[in-house]
This record gives sequence, C-alpha cells and structure tokens, in this order.
Amino acid sequence: MRPRVSVVESALLPYPPEVVFRTACDPQEQLRWDRASLRRIERLSPVALGVGARYRAHFKGAGPVEFEFVEFDPPHRYTHLTTIPFGRMRHAFTFEPEPGGTRLRQEAELELGPLARLAAPLYAFVLRRRFRQLAEAVRHDLDQSVTSSSGEGGAGS
Repeated sequence: MRPRVSVVESALLPYPPEVVFRTACDPQEQLRWDRASLRRIERLSPVALGVGARYRAHFKGAGPVEFEFVEFDPPHRYTHLTTIPFGRMRHAFTFEPEPGGTRLRQEAELELGPLARLAAPLYAFVLRRRFRQLAEAVRHDLDQSVTSSSGEGGAGS
C-alpha cells in the first residue's frame, strides 16, 4: 500500500455558493485570479467544463500538472484527479451555504510514490498553505469584481 497524505482546509467567503463555484471551477478563470502561481492552462480534451474535461496547468516553480474533472455538481462540488511528479491527488472542492456566505472546503487525498513517502509531512504543509492561498485568491477576485461592479452602477450589474 502506498503512503497517503490527507488534507482538509476551509474558508468562509462572503458570497453565495453559485458565485463562488462559478469563479473557482473554471481553469480559464483561474488564470485571472491565481496569477501569482498559475502561468498557463491548456485544454486537453474536447469535453466542455464538467466530468471528463482534462487540462494541463503550468505553475510557477512546479512545471506542468495534468488534471481531470471526475466530479462536477454545480454549485455544490467538483473534484479533480491530478497526476503530479511524486504521486496522484484527488482534490475536492465543496461549496456549502452558511450564514454570511459560502463555506469553501477543500479536501485532498495524495497517494505518494515510493520515494516520496519520507516527505509526507512536507507535502501536507505545502498543500494546506496552497489551499489557503486558493481560497484567499478567489475571495480577492470576488471582492475586486464587486468593487468594479459598484463603480459601474451597483453590485451585480
């Protein structure tokens, strides 16, 4: 049995689940809100955004990462299956309505290759930090959208 790392992080975002889901799920949109890490996205399949859609993401300092949507249930949940140099990861995003907005919960199950198992605590730390960065980037993008919309005649216009 291969070693595994499990990570769960959540953040409360002050927007409805539909809005948070729409911003977070689309890899092409991620190019806008994750500029600090994401350099380029390539679509690898002719399938529309949803189950079966495959992409290759190019991240600063990490090189290319391929992923496939294996679950897509707007605006509640989506899941990627990702192949990375040191293993495979299932990364699920759940969007739950709460008073004050949406609870964005990210869960990852990383199956490590044989040589990577000694670094499991480091991978867990890196994933937790990355998940917090993702939630903050989505929040910042939505805050900017609301601010831009307010200047053009009100929120939601």
